[in-house]
Amino acid sequence: GVNFYDKVSQSLAKYHATFNFTCLEMWTWNQPYHAYSDPEHLVQQVLECTRRHKIRFSGENAIEKYTTVGFHQVAKVMKHATDVADGMSWLRLSDKMLTPHHKKLMARFVQRMSHL
Repeated sequence: GVNFYDKVSQSLAKYHATFNFTCLEMWTWNQPYHAYSDPEHLVQQVLECTRRHKIRFSGENAIEKYTTVGFHQVAKVMKHATDVADGMSWLRLSDKMLTPHHKKLMARFVQRMSHL
């Protein structure tokens, strides 16, 4: 089949643009079977395309997931992307994110990201 992300990367390379991709906090194992969803593979596919076309990569979360494992998944992706990484945005700031527990988790995540 056609690798759409490769075509997008090729187009972005013409303008020295960054490929911003979502779903960095998601895992394949917890997606509903009927959805045929493989977010981890999609992220890896995009990373391979950015490397092939020598463009930068930035990422973001797709859903509100303020958990240790969600933060860990993003850090894992970004650790494997340090050669092309340009940034990471955490979306969906909500009241839940501002609770003391979740602020602590975010602080640990930011500290971990700063050491990549």
